[in-house]
Amino acid sequence: MVNIKLDGGYTALQKMLDKENVSAALCMIEKGADPWEFGRGNK
Repeated sequence: MVNIKLDGGYTALQKMLDKENVSAALCMIEKGADPWEFGRGNK
């Protein structure tokens, strides 16, 4: 499992990786989503 932690909480990207939805996460990153920013506040 890939551990991505930010401010003591898991990001939306981490939650997707936990669900093994890696392709969707990579697709969002390829479209320009910042994995450190998106999902912040949805902990």
